[in-house]
Amino acid sequence: MQRLIQSVSIRNRLFIIVGFSIAAMLLLSAPHITRALEQRHSASQTSQIVALAGNASALIHELQRERGNSAGYLTSGGSDEFTRNLSRQRKATDTSLKAYVASAKSFQGVAAVTTVVTAVQTKLDAMATIRGGVDSLSTAEPAMASYYSDLIQDLFSLFAISINSSSSADIVADGSALMALLSAKEMSGKERHKG
Repeated sequence: MQRLIQSVSIRNRLFIIVGFSIAAMLLLSAPHITRALEQRHSASQTSQIVALAGNASALIHELQRERGNSAGYLTSGGSDEFTRNLSRQRKATDTSLKAYVASAKSFQGVAAVTTVVTAVQTKLDAMATIRGGVDSLSTAEPAMASYYSDLIQDLFSLFAISINSSSSADIVADGSALMALLSAKEMSGKERHKG
């Protein structure tokens, strides 16, 4: 054994020592590297969840307002005041809608969220038809309200699933509180609508 060691040049002995040192360092740091990569992935997914949930929340708010303005427009027979209000509200809704669609398209991860995103998009695809029916006064007010309420409910589901899929307890707690507030606001809007 000693003869074998003596037959290896000093240069090669140093390579062997450095090689073993690097291998030992890699073996010892592998769990830390793996944990850091998992945390990075979790942080990225949490960021996507927060963006999607935030944009869904903003869209819920604007859709609630558009539903109310559409109801006013329909019941007034298309008065000028409601025409202006509805036009302004649709612009606000469209701004929130663009932000929501961008975050929904970039979302990757939780399959349950992706399923609800698809359901919401199907309903959003019908928005132009609903808006056209409101503009022409050919859509009945209950049908219009039902469309918006169903869409809002799907967005609530998306919001809840998104928040609950987070690995951050703070996000789950804060999101649940916001969900309760949004739900109370939705119930209040429905009660106001029923008169």
